[in-house]
Amino acid sequence: MSAPVPLGPGPPAEVHIYILPAVNGRHALLCYPRRSGDTAIFYTVPGNMPTAGRAREINFIPHGLNSGQMLTIREKGSSPGKGHFRTMTIPAPTPFLLSGPPGKGPNPDRQVCWAYDVILSDASGVLATCDPEVIIVEDP
Repeated sequence: MSAPVPLGPGPPAEVHIYILPAVNGRHALLCYPRRSGDTAIFYTVPGNMPTAGRAREINFIPHGLNSGQMLTIREKGSSPGKGHFRTMTIPAPTPFLLSGPPGKGPNPDRQVCWAYDVILSDASGVLATCDPEVIIVEDP
């Protein structure tokens, strides 16, 4: 009998970012999921054994990003979970962006909320924003 094959991390948590067509010159963004607690990823302290199958990073997926437009994903200044991710950009026509794992765990608590802004811009400046959250949970 062969040894069991260790399972790796689960698929990334997905955040879909919809760029809605401009109405009267105004753009809008819709992020899904958006409600607090809907998106969670896990962080394992180095030296501990991670639980298999749990999301360890975020996959940001833009929909409707036009040529010349860019999405910036940036930590909110008021985020309780500061320093978990770097600022990320998604230029058109990039189909998705993986965040990579959080840079640190949720210490001293077992979970923390990372609040961020999604900013749609082009050469003229900021076109629209939205502000979802991700929960980072210590595992195990």
